[in-house]
Amino acid sequence: MKISRREFLKGLGASAASLAAIGVSGTVFGAEEKGLPARYYRAAAKLQNSLAGEVPCSFCSVGCGLRVRVLENVPLFVEGATQHPINGTVSWSGGTPAYRSLCGKPFHIVEAMRLGKEGILRSAMVRKSGGVFEKSDIDSAIARAAALIRETHSAKFIKVDSEGRTVNRCEAIGFIGGSYSSNEECYAAQKLMRGLGLVYIDTVARSAIAPTVQGLLATFGRPGATNPIPDIANADAVLIVGADPATETPAIMRYVFDAVIRKEAKILCVDSRHSGTAARAHTHAAVRPGTELAFILGMINFVLQNGKYDEEYLRNNTDAQFFVAEEFRTIVDTDGVFSGYSEGEYDRSSWRYILGRDGRVARDDRMKHPRTLLQVMKKHFGRYNESAVCRVTGVSRQVFNSICEDFCTRTGKMGAAGVVLFGRGLTARATGTQAVRALAILQILLGSIGVSGGGLIPIVSEPNAQGAADFGLLFEFLPGYLPSPTKDLDSFDAYVRQHRKVSREPDAFNEWKNIDCYLASYLCDMYGATDIQTAYSYLPKRDPRKDYSVYGLLCAMERGEIEGLIVMGEDPAASLNSERWFAALSKLRWLVVFDWMVNDTAAFFEDKRFGSGGPEVVVIPSTVFVERQGSFTNITRWVQWQGAQILTFVKAERITGLSFLNSLYEKLSDGGTGFDEGLRALNWEKAAMVDASIVLTIINGLDFKSGNSVGTRTLLNSPLDLKADGSTQCANHFYCGCTAGKRKWQEGDNRLDDEGGLGLYRNWGWSWPSNVRVMYNRAGVRRDGTPFAKPLVRFSAAKWMNDMDTVDGAPNASPKEIAPFVATPEGVAKMFSSALPDGPLPAFYEEPDLPFVNQFSPAYRTNPVLIRREGDILMGDSSFKGTEKLAVCLRFSLGEHLGAGSYTRRLPLFAKFLSQFFVEVDSETARELGIRSGEKVRLRNLRMKDGIVLPALVTKRLSSFRVEKTSFGTVAVCTSCTPLGEIKGGVPVNALFPTAGDPSSKNASEIGLCVIEKA
Repeated sequence: MKISRREFLKGLGASAASLAAIGVSGTVFGAEEKGLPARYYRAAAKLQNSLAGEVPCSFCSVGCGLRVRVLENVPLFVEGATQHPINGTVSWSGGTPAYRSLCGKPFHIVEAMRLGKEGILRSAMVRKSGGVFEKSDIDSAIARAAALIRETHSAKFIKVDSEGRTVNRCEAIGFIGGSYSSNEECYAAQKLMRGLGLVYIDTVARSAIAPTVQGLLATFGRPGATNPIPDIANADAVLIVGADPATETPAIMRYVFDAVIRKEAKILCVDSRHSGTAARAHTHAAVRPGTELAFILGMINFVLQNGKYDEEYLRNNTDAQFFVAEEFRTIVDTDGVFSGYSEGEYDRSSWRYILGRDGRVARDDRMKHPRTLLQVMKKHFGRYNESAVCRVTGVSRQVFNSICEDFCTRTGKMGAAGVVLFGRGLTARATGTQAVRALAILQILLGSIGVSGGGLIPIVSEPNAQGAADFGLLFEFLPGYLPSPTKDLDSFDAYVRQHRKVSREPDAFNEWKNIDCYLASYLCDMYGATDIQTAYSYLPKRDPRKDYSVYGLLCAMERGEIEGLIVMGEDPAASLNSERWFAALSKLRWLVVFDWMVNDTAAFFEDKRFGSGGPEVVVIPSTVFVERQGSFTNITRWVQWQGAQILTFVKAERITGLSFLNSLYEKLSDGGTGFDEGLRALNWEKAAMVDASIVLTIINGLDFKSGNSVGTRTLLNSPLDLKADGSTQCANHFYCGCTAGKRKWQEGDNRLDDEGGLGLYRNWGWSWPSNVRVMYNRAGVRRDGTPFAKPLVRFSAAKWMNDMDTVDGAPNASPKEIAPFVATPEGVAKMFSSALPDGPLPAFYEEPDLPFVNQFSPAYRTNPVLIRREGDILMGDSSFKGTEKLAVCLRFSLGEHLGAGSYTRRLPLFAKFLSQFFVEVDSETARELGIRSGEKVRLRNLRMKDGIVLPALVTKRLSSFRVEKTSFGTVAVCTSCTPLGEIKGGVPVNALFPTAGDPSSKNASEIGLCVIEKA
């Protein structure tokens, strides 16, 4: 028999069954086979003798299954899992594995394991100030890290602030991490860091996840994607805004194509860059950079003015019929701002509903009264008419109407639904949170929330960004999205009074009415049997006027207010503005990094400008993700378990995140004189905190008084079991009951049975809350119990029939008793919300770095309550010479690289795929300036006066545009391009972007303006 080289390599990427299919079977190794080189037999023999383990992939937020083959502690290769609902089966095949897919990102594990210092760390590394890295044993390195933390903590801990308030915080130490860690590690990290009194606790995934969290909380009362990824295949239309899943998360695109095949769905893309996704879309709206929100607002106006909304759905499930306060004014009434605006902030007192005499919200079921929200919205969004939107976005009327018709007409009716996918091209804006709100409003109007084939799904590159946010690694939240305490809330009762959602609607379940139970259970988890008020006093109280995000932390480091930084599994210096981060890191006294490679943050001093002096750096080597045990939450709330550590790549000292945190706690608490009472009171069972399966049991929630230790306490079954008297222990109410069911998913009891064929796979893993796969699925059922269409659950014979999903909220309450949106005080989806600081309804403003007049509201160019940070010069505030060619600068991701490229940039094999970084330049600008591909160009602005120099890639993926008779170019830089690593030409491209941004999510805008010229 003859086997070509191509066939053999294909065989190496297949399972044993696939090998047999191409003829590589046991007989290949027999002496009777002739004509093949010996190396083929040796490789095939290795493959046959190798061990395989399946784990959730941790290279993006999709959560595919990954199969790793290992021989003698060395990984041979990786492939897609054979049994997995996302990438191991075809969505319409009824659960039968038909094919499996895998993008290229996980392959760098195989490359990394065989390298020296550029690969997986073999030992701890310590660098004295001004020196170089030297090897150290792990225990000594952690002891040194603990000593540094103790010194700063003892000197800088604030028990009582200048106003005499007990705050118990330490603002001289920062923590960044979580999005590449397991849920158990995130839980333990926030517990220890808050036990230390830290308030600078955040994740670099903020730019992707925080706008989604804030926008969906304000609208639905919960964060998180509404529908699972395989459910995309049930959509009648797919709208993709500011995201490129075809490049960044190709497993998702598979379900988009499934929808085209199964439902003849339309793929509609709104993006300023002609990306891989745009190339595959039926219609692509190439909007002017920064105007994505204007396009969405135009779609909302199209729905309202043409009656495309689902009136029955609105009446049953939304606040469209509610009366809005008489004193409320929209941007139409006040020329660009809402009522209550004064000197850069809003008084939100007029952003409210009108209450009737019975205390309930006044309403008009016909939705005809001019003060009903539906009519107020028609007035507000009327400004975003077709003519104005096309003029601002640069999109033709034909394209605008085509997308509106294909999405709104195909989905805004009974039995149809459309899904929206969105990414950083929408959220990393000065109005990113309001843009998420706009998408939510569009989907509410079309009746596509709570039904199969509908919903909202963010595209996020960081693998456990959702889990990090769920477990309180956004500074403004404790686990479970409880607001983190501020210094003005000096008691447990004061906190509850401030944050409890009160409702007088008799049919509103209003799960946030139980915030006292959630907080008391969290405090019990933190501090054990301590009195609730005393436990609350231990929690660090942040200053509500300060910004403790990663961007605020950067500014504090630059001011010299931060002595030490702990970074766990993330790389802020690469992910954010590396130029400013390198300079800020050099001002620290110490830096502790926990990672499996030496990343840019740890190695910042390799940039010669910052190599002299600087902090003491301690690097602790972590296990690679496939070696560790724990759970990971994908972007659609699916929690998957990774079993025991069966894969060990190299024989070296490396530890899990739980072991690191446990060891750090032990060394901090030993001889901890000078530490505050909170750390000493921390409920930390050392034996339990190193075992991820036990930590997951703790996360599930326990009856604290039923035993003396984790192993003897009774599991809680649901958030309804939580109490406010300190008798229940639960760090995160959304995860309460996650392991208490009969099916032990964390022990491998996962099944591919897909009841109903919708791709919900509710017997695979677990999904918060309460294993609900499609959130707010009550919205698909009328008050009499009959479904609108595409029923996921139904109410019949006085009980819920959970045919395909678990009913969301109050499982024993009928549709007549409980309104469908169980997390809002009114029981409905809130298109009008006072939760955000920049408006109760979305409005368009230009990005802060762009000098364009806001044609919808000329009096206010950019967001009137924009966050402006020190050290940030905005190009939009400046003027330029008439001879300079200006270009709008965007960011994009390369599918070959993981996130910011912290790991892949350091691998020689991946450097061969991309030997040099580049900047994309639109073809019209290139022609105007005489630039050809390969020639170097300089990009500069007021933040980088010397600019950066990169070779140009002239492309038609970008387009130039005209605003007010001036022509502007468009350029795009790769997010993975930083000065360190194996790839040539790395420069700090992120320094081109401002840190000013979104007041709701504290995000920075990722659109910059620069001058482009030949170098």
